[in-house]
Amino acid sequence: APRLAAAPAILRLAADTGTPPEAAAATWAAVGTDFQIEALRLATIAARAPGAFGPRARAALLADLGAIQSKLAAARLRGMAPADAAVAALARDAALAGDLPAIGVATRALAALA
Repeated sequence: APRLAAAPAILRLAADTGTPPEAAAATWAAVGTDFQIEALRLATIAARAPGAFGPRARAALLADLGAIQSKLAAARLRGMAPADAAVAALARDAALAGDLPAIGVATRALAALA
């Protein structure tokens, strides 16, 4: 289901970069793995989101992660992809922590990189 949910973003990525959809999908997946975005996405879905703002915080983080993945994938397809092992490690650690504040910090770091 996550791959199907990403299909519209992947098709936009392909159109925006003039890349075949298969290449856009492969790059989308690689960026998601390399920067731990997929792990953050799964952790965000699984994290407790208590209170009136919890569900909104989760939705905002998921939207931000999708936008970040699109930007990083487009940069990679254009040969301008940043690489930052420290940000990827932070994202991995935040996903393992599994709480929305940690995921939020990692998402901000990824957004600065994108």
